[in-house]
Amino acid sequence: MNLKELDLTVFDRDSLMEIRNSITKELNRRTAIKRNQIKSSIQVGDLVKIDHPQLHGKRLMVEKIKIKKADIKEIGEDGTVFHPGWVVPITMLEKI
Repeated sequence: MNLKELDLTVFDRDSLMEIRNSITKELNRRTAIKRNQIKSSIQVGDLVKIDHPQLHGKRLMVEKIKIKKADIKEIGEDGTVFHPGWVVPITMLEKI
């Protein structure tokens, strides 16, 4: 069943709010699990890639890992670090 097949008009306001809260809690839980899995697999200095048009094809290195985000720097072929870097959500990182 998908959302288009579900008739939301039969629910009252309180029921819809309860459904929304349940969905939000589940999404937050799944995001936290994914974030923790990624955080345990990367370290400062690791090369990563990010699925974003602005960063496509660039060599990126993790400079600092925070609770929910990471500082990323672009590195050149000769190892030089370009400034400034980016602060991105950890869930966007993928280790190379």
